This record gives sequence, C-alpha cells and structure tokens, in this order.
Amino acid sequence: MRVLIYGPQGSGKSTQAQLLAEKLKVPVICAGQISRELSAQDNEEGHWVKSLVDKGEPTPQEIIVRKINKKFDDPSCQEGFIMDGYPRYAQQIESLVAAGVERGWEVDKVVVINLPEEIGQKRILSRAKLEGRTDDTPESIRRRLELYHQQTEPIIDYFKKLGKVVEVDGSGTIEEVFSLIDKNLS
Repeated sequence: MRVLIYGPQGSGKSTQAQLLAEKLKVPVICAGQISRELSAQDNEEGHWVKSLVDKGEPTPQEIIVRKINKKFDDPSCQEGFIMDGYPRYAQQIESLVAAGVERGWEVDKVVVINLPEEIGQKRILSRAKLEGRTDDTPESIRRRLELYHQQTEPIIDYFKKLGKVVEVDGSGTIEEVFSLIDKNLS
C-alpha cells in the first residue's frame, strides 16, 4: 500500500506514519527528515539547506524530488511506502505521478490528520524543548503553517477529487488517532 500522510505542524503525522509503516511492513519516506539529514551535512549544500530549515523555509524542491525518487528505487519500497509530507507543492504531484507510472504503481490513499493550530503549536514547542530542535521556533512554526495552507492544502484537494482522501481528528492520543487511521484504511 502506498499512503501519503498530511496534517498541519504538530498533528503527529510523523508518529502516525511510523506506526502505519510498522503495521504494513513498509518504509516511511519523510521529506522533512531528508531536509534535516541534508542540513546536518558539513558541506556547502548542507550549510545552505540548514540556513533554510532554521528559518522555516522549505528545502528546494529539485533536491527533495531527486532524493525521494532515489528512495522509490530502493527494494524496501517495492511493496509500498508511507510518504510523510510529500508532495508539498503542485509541481511535486507531477513528479510523484511520473515516478509511479515509471515504476508501475499509484498512490492508494491520502490520510489527512486535522488539528487546531493552537494545539499543534503547543505540541511543536514542547517537542523543541525535549529534542533540542532549533528549527522549531514560534516564527518558523508560523511560516510552516502558512506554507501548509498555501501550498499543501491544494494538494489535498487534488487527491480529494480522486476520492483517495480520508480525514481523521488528530487531537486525541497517539493510540486514538492511529485507531482512526487504521479503521479508515481497512
């Protein structure tokens, strides 16, 4: 099964993606994790990506598309994958669809975890303290939420028109939210 997971900052999409991947025995491909890995590299590209991530700006799409397409070719993705936060822009839909056509698959479902912004912000700031995340500042959170509304919500609308979207309430516990996702995918 090939599932995309979306939700505003703090909705728990990465946690839910991991739980779903474990249940389905497929890998998680996370655009945010790819950005964090790139920003940790001690080279020119890594320093540049880190400066963007620290400001809450996205990693340039050509870099993310290249890295994700490489992951699609990994043997672990042959039976499916859980995609966390990608595609994020309209142009990336074309890349995802083309990658699927080239490899003989398509997206099965799109899970949207809905959450009020104030709850998401509290969760993220708490995570920042626990994990020492320098990219989780009030300013960067606000910027990522703006980008989510401007650029990601139209992607969700695209998949709604295809009948692939399931929406769940993300304000419950991790277990409650996962139960809702599991029920909607079964």
